[in-house]
Amino acid sequence: MIAGVLGWAISSILSVNVDSATFWIALALAFVYYCFSVGVSYPIYFKFSFAKAYIFTMLPMYLVVFVVMLITRKSNYLNNLSQFINFFNNKTYLALIFGILGGLLLLTVSAWIANLIYTRKEI
Repeated sequence: MIAGVLGWAISSILSVNVDSATFWIALALAFVYYCFSVGVSYPIYFKFSFAKAYIFTMLPMYLVVFVVMLITRKSNYLNNLSQFINFFNNKTYLALIFGILGGLLLLTVSAWIANLIYTRKEI
């Protein structure tokens, strides 16, 4: 949320015209990515010590970047991305709803997995 406010403020200070649909889609995807990173790291910190957990929490983030790079090289990703943006261009509210629901779903699954790990962990 802070990044969205800062992005809007910087674009207005530099008088750069930012398409509102692109802005809201980027903000929704950033929220989903944040929830993914928190959702991955939360159960791992319950399972392992801090030194081991840091390695395991960073690994999924690197794998996501690697998979996205493979997809962009092996497929016609930019045409699909433009179709994705055009779909949400007139339905900006759907991008926000999908972003919030997707992020909350990731956090819910993460909390459920962390709870399973915590209840089975010996103290």
